[in-house]
Amino acid sequence: MALDSSAGDGQLYVPISDYDHHIPGLNSPDAQRVEPRQPSLSALDVATGRTVWKKRMQPICGNSDECDPALSAAVSAIPGAVFAGGLDGFLRAFDSKSGDVIWQVDTAIEIEGVNGVKGNGGAIDADGAVIVDGSVYINSGYGLFGAESGNLLLVYSVDGK
Repeated sequence: MALDSSAGDGQLYVPISDYDHHIPGLNSPDAQRVEPRQPSLSALDVATGRTVWKKRMQPICGNSDECDPALSAAVSAIPGAVFAGGLDGFLRAFDSKSGDVIWQVDTAIEIEGVNGVKGNGGAIDADGAVIVDGSVYINSGYGLFGAESGNLLLVYSVDGK
């Protein structure tokens, strides 16, 4: 969860992973499932607890475990935007007022680092984005529970440097 108190009474941003892959017992005949899964990001009004907006995540890179859009990483909020990383490797920025995606990038890529060594991105899980001085830092490649592993620390900036 992330709290943005910059506007009015503030909004609390809550990621919902709704992730069920590789959990013992869920594939047994006696298992009960709630379908369809609904990974999402919601904004709640801190003063009232009411939902301001909710955006359901859709798979955009396929239907395998590596393309699961579940949001199980911490979210990060700055004035005007909320950053959320998914198990599909996508890092998205959502407009804090409407919930619309205003920017996204696929981090599940192979890239040569500043040190000249090739690395691979993958799932974004656990740690969220860190935003400092106009740059967004994100770890890509958390390969637990069948998600895509990798080993990248990526930095994005508004000015492209």
